[in-house]
Amino acid sequence: MADPSCEMVFVSFPYCLEFLMGLYYKPSTKCCNHIKKLNTVAKQSEGNVRLLCNCIESMVREMQPPLQASRIRQLPYQCNTHLSFPISESMDCSK
Repeated sequence: MADPSCEMVFVSFPYCLEFLMGLYYKPSTKCCNHIKKLNTVAKQSEGNVRLLCNCIESMVREMQPPLQASRIRQLPYQCNTHLSFPISESMDCSK
């Protein structure tokens, strides 16, 4: 787990997409479990935070339908966790 890659995001994050696009009213248990795993990786170093952000940004940039901002804001609460990496409707991982 010390060396995360985009593969980890590409395997984990899709479990949350149906919730984030508004297709389901709450995230699945698998989504929350994977978000918590990504969060653990992000907490290990600032470099991991930037890597996860860049991977998520590249994955969702052209997604149709787009992710819903309200769902993105709800995800940490719905999964009962505080995200250590950013996700938003207009991500900018350079900040």
